[in-house]
Amino acid sequence: MIHINIQNLELTNFGSYRGTHKFDFSTSTGRMGYAIFGEIGRGKTTLINSLLWALYGEVETSVELEGRIYTKKRPIIDSAQTQNDFSKKWNLPLLNFAAYEEKDYTMSVSIKFEHKGSTFHLLREAKSRTPRPRKNSDIAVQPHLSIDGRTVSAQLIQPEIEEIIPQKISKFFFVEVDSIKSYSALLFAGESSGGIVEDIEAILGMPALEHSKNDFVWLSEYQQKSIESIQTTDKRNKSILRTLEGIDKRIDSIRRDIDLIGKDIDKQTKRIEEIDLELEEHPSAEEQLDRLKRAKENKSKLETTLKDSYDRRRSLISKDAWKILLQPKISHLSSHYSELSKKKELKSKTLTELELSCNHAELEINKGGAECKVCGNISEGLSKKEREAKADDLITNRQIAVDLKAEIELFGTPEHDLVSLSSFRDSRDSSQIETLEDLISRTTMDLFDTKEKIKSINVELEKADVLKVRELQAEKIACIELRGSLKDERKAASRAESDDVEERVKTASNLKTDETATPAMTKLTKTKKIADWLTNTFDKTLSTYKKNARISVEKLATEAWLSMTPEPEKYRGVKINERWQTEVLSSNGKSLPIGNPGHRQTLAVCIFDGLRKTSGRKFPTFYDNPGSNISDVVLQKMAKHFWDNTDDQIVMLSHGGGLRKQNTMDLYGNKLAKAWELSYSSENTTTSVKEVIQ
Repeated sequence: MIHINIQNLELTNFGSYRGTHKFDFSTSTGRMGYAIFGEIGRGKTTLINSLLWALYGEVETSVELEGRIYTKKRPIIDSAQTQNDFSKKWNLPLLNFAAYEEKDYTMSVSIKFEHKGSTFHLLREAKSRTPRPRKNSDIAVQPHLSIDGRTVSAQLIQPEIEEIIPQKISKFFFVEVDSIKSYSALLFAGESSGGIVEDIEAILGMPALEHSKNDFVWLSEYQQKSIESIQTTDKRNKSILRTLEGIDKRIDSIRRDIDLIGKDIDKQTKRIEEIDLELEEHPSAEEQLDRLKRAKENKSKLETTLKDSYDRRRSLISKDAWKILLQPKISHLSSHYSELSKKKELKSKTLTELELSCNHAELEINKGGAECKVCGNISEGLSKKEREAKADDLITNRQIAVDLKAEIELFGTPEHDLVSLSSFRDSRDSSQIETLEDLISRTTMDLFDTKEKIKSINVELEKADVLKVRELQAEKIACIELRGSLKDERKAASRAESDDVEERVKTASNLKTDETATPAMTKLTKTKKIADWLTNTFDKTLSTYKKNARISVEKLATEAWLSMTPEPEKYRGVKINERWQTEVLSSNGKSLPIGNPGHRQTLAVCIFDGLRKTSGRKFPTFYDNPGSNISDVVLQKMAKHFWDNTDDQIVMLSHGGGLRKQNTMDLYGNKLAKAWELSYSSENTTTSVKEVIQ
């Protein structure tokens, strides 16, 4: 179970928030419900965007044009949008306009939250690189993260955040109306796209599980090769081994062909990239090509991340695994020796000071005075009585020094022991593998989305009506088609390779083994059987897990639907199939048409609720304007469903057309931990914050 509680949020010059504004989510009441009221444009969506920017360093916004939804990242700064009242675009800059006009180019968002018993403090700030910044490249963005006061290095901050709340699944916890509209497609059989299914499976952690199977397959093949290396000495296998040798040659030949085809594909890809560079120079295609460039850069990074993650995971599970098991003991011993080393050092320092003191006293006794080794002062002569007293003290101190030496010797050499232990240090642990699985899952999903985005951009580029663009695009299409046919060739070759590999496995199963098998052969055979068994078991277990997860989401979504709908007796519940297509069943079990936008949004909210709870991720959840198409009755029931008996933070942000402040306070004031009202300040249209429940 992953549990997060936000303690406070602080925004400076972000969006409509001029200056610094604080939201304190901490409470001692045990209540986990929060409400934020404000008319349209007062800063509710901006509040969610500030959290997303702090966590991931970017914010996307969408607009619906001619029936299609377009999405863009919002820049931090864009001087072109400050020139006049008609220069604004739909993807507004994140930096507050008033701050920009007043030449205050600093923007920051700070979040303090609790996770796994530790306090996390995340700060992301933007500062200008130039006296008068005009575009994003003039702005430097720097994240800072501390955990229980310990600073996390910059390169580890984003992986740390991704481990806690992956960006891929953030849409299920920072829910805007646009997200609800997109996921309303789940309500119609045949409309749930691959992207939606992948998003759903990502929050449930399924892709990481599926990728883990490959390691078992690889282990089985590796063991088979080792077995064959032993069986070559058996004369009975001579004919079979010749057959295997022929199959291996075919496989090698096919793989060489696959490599050559891959080079041809790379050649076409390079030409496509060259065409894209030429297209970038054409102003009519500037925006689409900018999107294409960023998408391709992201695709390249994702592919590199995916490859590195697979290599790292394989390395973790195949080398010196025993070291991982010893790490708790090594850590304990290291702490012990480190403590002993500190104590020894302290004792040694005390001994040195005591010996200096004894030497000084001895000189005073023998010569009647002595020069201090520390300050250089010479003490005055001593009387006989003073010398006798000094002598007594000297005897006592000499004995203390002897005792100290004995104590120091008992410490041994902890500093050397620490050095010896360091050779057994291993930074890996089981959580590293889990983190890698999660990273692989997220990266795979992100890579799919990026490829889909590239396809979409290319479709837009094909519509360009300028001759130059048309000619380049025609060549690009030809390259793409050729690359596509090459990919088909490669697929066919890969299928032939798979067939030969399968034939090889069947042929290898006929190899004879000496009845008096060696221990090595016995071990290899058992290991291969175990790997095969693990592969089959993994398939069955994953299938069961998927089914149980779907049933859980179905059950929880049904509970939410029946608690929100005004006439629950008319419904049996929500039904979800294997493709996550969703329908509502009437009380007699018949599928009902859900055409009303409000009903569709309500059902999507219910699916979100079921997914969140099934995932076991107890993150703060923000619902931005959930009542855009939903009736007042359903909206009030929705608020009751979320704010009743919840142990994770639920924040609902609504304008006057949704949850009305006074009515909400009358009905649910005793269930809320905090509530705020957002309005415009008296001087301008920047956001003003007022806490109405403290």
